[in-house]
Amino acid sequence: MTMPKKNWTNAAALLLSLGLLGVTPAALAQPAEKEEKKAEPADKAAEAVGDTPTVYFMPLTGEFGRRISPASLEEALKDARKAQPDYLIVSFDLTWAFGGMSVQSPLQAGQQLMVTWNSGLAAASEMSTLLTDKIRDDKAWAKKPKLIGWIKTAMGPSAILALGFKDLYYTPDARHGGIGYLDFLLRGVDETVRQKQISLREGAVRGLGNKGGYNEMIIQAMTKTSYVLSVTYEGGEPKLFPDATGEEMLTDDGLEGNRDTLEELARGRGNDTLTLTADTAMKLKMAKGIAATSDDLLDQLGIVRNFKKLDSRADTIFKNWETRVQRAEQDMEEFMRQLQGVRAENDTPDARVAARGRQIGLLERCRRLIEQYSKSLNPEVLGDLFGAGDPEQALTQLGVQIERLKQQNMYDRR
Repeated sequence: MTMPKKNWTNAAALLLSLGLLGVTPAALAQPAEKEEKKAEPADKAAEAVGDTPTVYFMPLTGEFGRRISPASLEEALKDARKAQPDYLIVSFDLTWAFGGMSVQSPLQAGQQLMVTWNSGLAAASEMSTLLTDKIRDDKAWAKKPKLIGWIKTAMGPSAILALGFKDLYYTPDARHGGIGYLDFLLRGVDETVRQKQISLREGAVRGLGNKGGYNEMIIQAMTKTSYVLSVTYEGGEPKLFPDATGEEMLTDDGLEGNRDTLEELARGRGNDTLTLTADTAMKLKMAKGIAATSDDLLDQLGIVRNFKKLDSRADTIFKNWETRVQRAEQDMEEFMRQLQGVRAENDTPDARVAARGRQIGLLERCRRLIEQYSKSLNPEVLGDLFGAGDPEQALTQLGVQIERLKQQNMYDRR
């Protein structure tokens, strides 16, 4: 059951009255971990299993951060590990939204900008570690698969995840980017603090780009509006310039007169920041090839005539996770609705203790659900219910409130 908007507001107001609100947000996750070992060439991976290489397809579809999250990816990778494939092909066809926040461009709301560069970046970094470092170091992966990324749509935080892949292929209509405007982050905050926070985030994205083996100038152009990038092609090889020296402008400075239109932003076609198309990715040596279909991709990998497609539960795992997240949000809405009906004033001490016990129970149930699904919950739902869209902040506030209710019960039991 979906809780009416006014009741969300009432729930937040109730928690405010109980002293729940006003805790500082949690710190940003640290940059990506160390670079993975060099992947074997495709022909070597095939030789490892004789004449019939095996392929596991893992489709990342829907909403990044909700259906596709660190927790759901970890479940899907356990399924892939059972199969021990030679090739793990991860396809990207993800919406721009993150964690239930549906938006069409990174400038549509300041909140979305914060989500992309806070929880979005943290989720992408964690998922990259699962796909690379964890597979490399996990002895249960007796056979280390060749990791292939296949991009149709990777906009917003999912674009950051894709940067950690050494082998990227694009569909003819692919878009990869939408992670710009980092230099707009935290405006109004002390400039020294702001630049430090920007530097931390920039370092995390650069770490993933290094893991994939991509030019840092390209990463800069994808993330910062103020970064100008141009290119000249010499014998088919790109020569990049951090200014307008090159023959072709990839990005401009995004200032007045050069600023992208709203339509260009919505379509991911502007040049304030770099959004890669299949053609641009090929020319910049970001893409290994362009593949419209899975057969095209397998052909470019050299195995289309001789491979075995393994059973994959990945898509079912991702969809089931999303259903569980939605149910958790509905349950929290119901628990907060019930909380409004529990009063512990103007009664006997025993009655107050019993009422507070019910309040504690409802808040504890909310806390357990946030702990279980924290990286996939809709920040707008958390904000409406608890006055804090950040899961860690909501957990801190719930903990404070639960402890206060326990102390009040101790006083009444004297």
